[in-house]
Amino acid sequence: MEINGKPVINSKRRIRIEISPSDIKKGMARDPGSCAAAQCLLRSVAGIKGARVHVKMTYIEFADHWERLRTPVSLSREIIAFDRGAEFYPGQYNIGPLSPGERARYDKRRRPYHITEGIRERGANK
Repeated sequence: MEINGKPVINSKRRIRIEISPSDIKKGMARDPGSCAAAQCLLRSVAGIKGARVHVKMTYIEFADHWERLRTPVSLSREIIAFDRGAEFYPGQYNIGPLSPGERARYDKRRRPYHITEGIRERGANK
């Protein structure tokens, strides 16, 4: 996967952010690159060029790549409420790496599997 020509890698870091009222004022609804959480990441994490915070995943841009992290459920709920017109409340959130299952799902390498041929068809109605 690439974003703007840069590869996306699964991050191993954990980031604790504290979204402030000033981040909320700068934030725009329905824009993952300008929301309150993205504004907070740009303000508080050194060395990043951009951030996109989606309901499930958070992407942080560096000079030569993007890193993918898991958006916590608590932050997802605030994002959904904010995008629907409700107020976004300040708070602390822990953005962390993907679980092993999520990493496997987003990994480009497909694991080979065996398909048994010459047997009955799948499905109950066949």
